[in-house]
Amino acid sequence: MQPAKAAASNIVKTGRIDVHTHIVPPFYAEMMKAGGMWQRDVEGWNPTYAIEQFEKQGIATAMVSVPNPHQYPTGEAMRKLARDCNEYAAKLVSDYPGRYGNMVLLPLPDIDGALKEIEYSFDTLKCDGVFIWTSYDNVWCGDPKWNPVWEELNRRKAVIYTHPRSAPCCGNLPIAVGEGTIDWQTDTT
Repeated sequence: MQPAKAAASNIVKTGRIDVHTHIVPPFYAEMMKAGGMWQRDVEGWNPTYAIEQFEKQGIATAMVSVPNPHQYPTGEAMRKLARDCNEYAAKLVSDYPGRYGNMVLLPLPDIDGALKEIEYSFDTLKCDGVFIWTSYDNVWCGDPKWNPVWEELNRRKAVIYTHPRSAPCCGNLPIAVGEGTIDWQTDTT
């Protein structure tokens, strides 16, 4: 057993950074369950268990974001959800130094809300960057509608992580292939 343990500790020293780790704050899990959007693979998530898994995989730091619930709230409820998620992630960064990085959620497609959350997340929470879904309500992230968000993120020289998301336009494909097989890779590319 000792050689395996030594090998695992050497892997962690490599300083791997996982740029695609989902966190599931308790309030987020409740929102997903209440909306019928529960994903079994996120059940039981907690920060210490996640770190145990990082150790096994040689991950020094994980940049975190929340999983896609498929249906977000809108308006003020979405602004509150984004703020709560971002504060939860900032607390992880504080409570587990060096183990977590915070890629914040923006309340898009609410441009004004997103700009306010960018300001708060960078100036107050000192986030590491943002994650953006590849589409919001059939509008992809390259659409000119998002220019104020891109301009502010560019001004801040922000790190941006795009995450694939199935758009409403493109579901129910007439072939027996899951949306993650074609749609997500195409959107990410």
